[in-house]
Amino acid sequence: MRGDWVSLLLATDEIIPRRADGFGMSVLSERATSLLAFLRSIPDSAACDACMAAHLGVDRYDVLKAIRELVLTGRVMCTFRACSVCLERRLIATFRTRRDGGRQT
Repeated sequence: MRGDWVSLLLATDEIIPRRADGFGMSVLSERATSLLAFLRSIPDSAACDACMAAHLGVDRYDVLKAIRELVLTGRVMCTFRACSVCLERRLIATFRTRRDGGRQT
C-alpha cells in the first residue's frame, strides 16, 4: 500500500513541477502569460473565466488550466465577486496582494 502512495506523489510532481521551496515553477506557459497581460490591462485586474476565454479566443477548459497554473505559482488567486469586464458576480481570477497592501507583480 505504501508503494502506491509513493508512486502517486511522484506522478503528481511530474504533473505539477515544483521548486525546492515548495512554490510552483516561475516559467509560465504562453497562455498563462497572456492571461496575466489581460488582467494587467483591465481596470481592477479581475476577470471571470468566460471573459478571459472570449478575450483569448480559446475554450473555457484551456483558460481554467492557465488559471490553475497561475494559482499554483502564486501569481493570482480566485475569489467570488464582480468581474471587471462583464460585471456579473462570479468566481474571478485577480492578482494576489501582499500582506503590506501592495500589489504583487
